[in-house]
Amino acid sequence: MNRPIGLQFSEPVIRFPCLVAGVLSVASLALLLKRLGFARAGVSAAFLLSGHPWHVRYAVELRGYTFTLLLGPLMIYCLIQAIDSGRWRWWAGFAASEFALLYAYPGCLYMVVIANFCGAGALLLRHSTWDARWQHLPRLLVASTVAGMIYLQLMLPCVPQLMNYFKTERALGEIGLRGEEAERLEPLVAIA
Repeated sequence: MNRPIGLQFSEPVIRFPCLVAGVLSVASLALLLKRLGFARAGVSAAFLLSGHPWHVRYAVELRGYTFTLLLGPLMIYCLIQAIDSGRWRWWAGFAASEFALLYAYPGCLYMVVIANFCGAGALLLRHSTWDARWQHLPRLLVASTVAGMIYLQLMLPCVPQLMNYFKTERALGEIGLRGEEAERLEPLVAIA
């Protein structure tokens, strides 16, 4: 039986969704800033972001960071729209963007938590009566709970693999020189 050699996939095809997300992230930032009343700043930010070296790097890299650049502003946009209109479609958009943001990169949990706290605060400040507040606060709670439930259902099977990864030396990262490298560079360190 012959084993195939070389890459068994097309790298441009795999990187294409990241490229699309990177391009759309420029539009999502401009859309968010326009919604906040800074249309000119949105155009300027989109122009600067499209040429920024880190954004260009992440826009073609095959990682979840690219999707966070798209989904972060989109999540805030949906939250603002949901608070203003109170419509379920915007709450569903907020929940979907929360889920997708966490699924793309779990390190964005702090963004989701802060967005929920800010959303709750905005709902409390926006509505003057307790009846209106209690009409809208459960929508935020339901949207975030559903997003969290779906996320946990999909990510919990990965926890054992993640725990095994954290036990490896590779998970620690490059902390310093070890072994042969340290011995080889020791005379250079002594001179310095």
